[in-house]
Amino acid sequence: GAPIFGRHQMSVPQPDVLKTYKSRMAYIQELGVDADGNQLVWGFAPLKQTIRMMFEATKVEGVWEEVPEALRGIFWLNDFLPEAFVSLQYGRWFPEQLTLLVPTVPMSWSWPVMEPAKYPNKWSMDAAYASRFGNVLINWTLAFTFDTPELKYANMVIHGQADISAGQGTGACTLAATSLHPTPGVSWYRGNYGGVGGCMCFWVGGYDMFKVMDENGSFIASTYQKAVDYMGDNSTFWVLLGSQDISSPLAESVAQHSPGTKNVI
Repeated sequence: GAPIFGRHQMSVPQPDVLKTYKSRMAYIQELGVDADGNQLVWGFAPLKQTIRMMFEATKVEGVWEEVPEALRGIFWLNDFLPEAFVSLQYGRWFPEQLTLLVPTVPMSWSWPVMEPAKYPNKWSMDAAYASRFGNVLINWTLAFTFDTPELKYANMVIHGQADISAGQGTGACTLAATSLHPTPGVSWYRGNYGGVGGCMCFWVGGYDMFKVMDENGSFIASTYQKAVDYMGDNSTFWVLLGSQDISSPLAESVAQHSPGTKNVI
């Protein structure tokens, strides 16, 4: 069969995120199903709390230590799509190939509920997008292959259904270290490329990616403030907590959602 590398192939399983973090959410909601027909469960949390919980949920002993330091922590995606923070530290590092495989797992990605404070009316994460994207995302594996041990530049491939066979990935993407922050591993540029006839040689866009929480779980003041200025200090985010049997009733929301948010049902 096809070589599969997803969350179920990780050497150390991620602890039960739904059980651990449900009570720490401002609001919880069932929305969409996964590939096995299980109910997806989402949580909503404020900006700073979202970053902290993402770090904790993806720092898994026996996995985290093997990932290169530059790729640990939580990153803010200064992106044109409705996504905000990502964790790459729950992945498997292959040192001989200089490759990091990162399966998408609960609490590894987050999306804004509200429109960014700096760019009102740009975008936000509505229920329809969450349901559709969550179903797809939970089956992704990201592959980063670096060109040198200094980890300054990588080709990135998105593997759907966790199928890491050669030629099965989508997207021609790159990840390049930049000098926008003096500390190595904090500032990156994510490039997208396209073309015709198999030649993905034309730049078609990209965005900066900044580490906002370091490998020790400490906020990086300057980049965290960039995210706050962009998103708004009172902004709220969706995170995927996991899935459960569709026949299991979800407990009542633990609290009311923050006032003033948009696109929350």
